[in-house]
Amino acid sequence: MYLTQLTSNRDYSDIHCQLMEDLTTLKLDQSNGRIIEFPLTNVSKVYRIVKNDDKWYSAGTPLPNATPANTEQIVVVEFMRRKLAFVFKDLQTSQRFLICMELLIRRAQQKQALRSLTPAFPPPGAGPSRQCPTPRLVHDAMSRPTPSPGSAGKRDDGTL
Repeated sequence: MYLTQLTSNRDYSDIHCQLMEDLTTLKLDQSNGRIIEFPLTNVSKVYRIVKNDDKWYSAGTPLPNATPANTEQIVVVEFMRRKLAFVFKDLQTSQRFLICMELLIRRAQQKQALRSLTPAFPPPGAGPSRQCPTPRLVHDAMSRPTPSPGSAGKRDDGTL
């Protein structure tokens, strides 16, 4: 998708944004021969601000004498060392973009957390058995007598 980026020196730049197939990395093509990849797991904050007549407001703040022609909705995606600011003309589009980014970021971070909890080589015997039960194994398991509540710990001859 093509978006407008507000750069650090307050210039506007048309860029091409693309998600990688795994939906965890945002790629930006700034049409200058460089493609920059931003891992969504590294996002520290996402928020929306409003620019009206060269004045900045936090989202939800009433704007004095605001005219839609002079108002820009800006979604900021903060990384550790960098901020990406995307400019939108209307409120609804900026809110949709913000929500989608929040969902993608949360998904990427959950996926990373799950990866860090899952051992690369699980210990033997951990997890479900890979053996498919044969009809005989199922029959033998079903035909075993189930212990009655009062017989726990007793042997077949009734002694402990």
